[in-house]
Amino acid sequence: MSVPYIARLVRYPVKGFPGQEVERGRVRPGAGLPFDRAVAFASGRLPPPEAGGWVPSRTWRTLVTDPGPLRGGVELDEAAGIVRIRHPEYGTLTVPLGKTGPVEPPEGTAGWFGGTAVVHRAADGFWDDPDGGVSLINLASVAALGRAAGADLDPLRFRGNVYLEGLPPWAELDLVGERIAIGDVELEVLHPINRCAATSANPASAVRDHNVPALLAAHMGHIYCGLRAKVVTGGTLAKGAGLVRTGTKVRPKRAEGGPEPSSWPRYARIVRREPHGPDTVSLWLADPLAALRGAPEAGQHILVHTSDEDGPVWRAYTVSAHEDDLLRVTVRNVGRMSALLHGPAERVLISGPNGGTVLDAGADRPLLLASAGVGITQTLAMLRECARRRPDRPLLLLHTVRRGSDLALWDEATELIAGMPHARARLFLTGEAPEAARRLGATPGRPDFSGAAVPGTVAYLCGPLPFMDAAERTLTAAGADVHREVFASPGAVPAEPSGPPAPGPFRVDFTASGVTADWRPEDGTLLELAESLQVPVRAGCRAGACRMCRRPVTRGETAHTVPPALPPGDGHALLCSAVPVTDIAVDA
Repeated sequence: MSVPYIARLVRYPVKGFPGQEVERGRVRPGAGLPFDRAVAFASGRLPPPEAGGWVPSRTWRTLVTDPGPLRGGVELDEAAGIVRIRHPEYGTLTVPLGKTGPVEPPEGTAGWFGGTAVVHRAADGFWDDPDGGVSLINLASVAALGRAAGADLDPLRFRGNVYLEGLPPWAELDLVGERIAIGDVELEVLHPINRCAATSANPASAVRDHNVPALLAAHMGHIYCGLRAKVVTGGTLAKGAGLVRTGTKVRPKRAEGGPEPSSWPRYARIVRREPHGPDTVSLWLADPLAALRGAPEAGQHILVHTSDEDGPVWRAYTVSAHEDDLLRVTVRNVGRMSALLHGPAERVLISGPNGGTVLDAGADRPLLLASAGVGITQTLAMLRECARRRPDRPLLLLHTVRRGSDLALWDEATELIAGMPHARARLFLTGEAPEAARRLGATPGRPDFSGAAVPGTVAYLCGPLPFMDAAERTLTAAGADVHREVFASPGAVPAEPSGPPAPGPFRVDFTASGVTADWRPEDGTLLELAESLQVPVRAGCRAGACRMCRRPVTRGETAHTVPPALPPGDGHALLCSAVPVTDIAVDA
């Protein structure tokens, strides 16, 4: 295999403006390319740091809210120590680089971006990350995303410094937590980069032409592209320099305010396979990020991401058991993904655990676990947790498969049931003759849920949609509290943004912060309104894809001006793309 190398080296003297391709650049520990992000336009929302460094993105005018800066141009005269910023609408602005802090209005800032933006200069750059001064982009990953989406994606929209050639698509994700050498420079790769709406702006046209976070979410199952790295040994980065893995492991580090490491896509080793009959297998996966994430909650799932000759594919699998750094998933051989996992693969790309349908392990209410087919994985995870924390809880397990040969993990479930004094289990076989079903200790046919629950029972369902729909109707009518989760799967990319459906004004109560305001269309999304009021809300992609800004709406109704890549769920909204359509209360 050829050595990966730097194909392009780019710096961005002015945040949000087009970059400059260079042949080489000398870097020192803790910093990035010289003059990278040396100048930025402040938004007025937060005070910029006097000498440079990282601050939250809302400190600056960014491509998230306005792709207009990409229509401009930047000329850096290192000898003269000045940057000339040109823009077809605002004219030319000359910024001396010998000082730090704001550029005074007499030097030409008046009128830029409506006269509200003040130019600031940094000594070492206004970095996009508090620890990482250099970003790396795998050109093959960008090309793979473009092929899957049927879009021509300019790699420069990801605004990386180092563009790598010679790596297979998404192989760069394997470098997280490693020290790498590029020429005489050593970098520690801290984390993958979650992508936001800034990447939706085409650097050639300054127009939002593709919702890139949504493309990533729909086609790849994650919203990451590129790596953030910290310079630990200074030297010269140069085009053509090769990348070498030193073999030294380092502790990955999440970005300030960024997604939890559990959401990072990373390669897990398949350390053990356990067959269950002719077409089902359990895989034990060694998770390299196990030390950085919490243990999976009972009912959560991971996503597995891969590709075949037809392109990328991803799917969710419930974590049925976990031990130390190992996660177990059970896969029935049906469909593109499962065919790959039943093959000779030694590693798979995973992310998670995810999911909010988890066991209320400390509750006293009677518990009903109902599953069908490979849905027993969720049942078993919840059964394990209940046996560990509340073995005396009243529990009924109902499991349905077609034939005895389809059973997976049933012996494990009945063994756990045997150690719980108030638990019982029933097996139903829909494709066996009555005599054969009874020989297996099962009931022929489908379960009748009408007598399976009493008022106050909490029920968890997992299986095919018709199974869950029928069970939910009956159990809800009987007074049970029913929980179910429909796994997300690859789907259509959301449409382009639309305007607010109602003009307001609407009253918005941010209940957790005790802040109330009147919303109007010019206030933008609920996330923009929250930020203007200093209401803290975690946010990532700002394009309806990453779900970091998902919050409960406890009163009223909202609409999403960017249709979410994955629905936020009943009673919730993605604040980055939601607007009110009535007076509302948001738990933020």
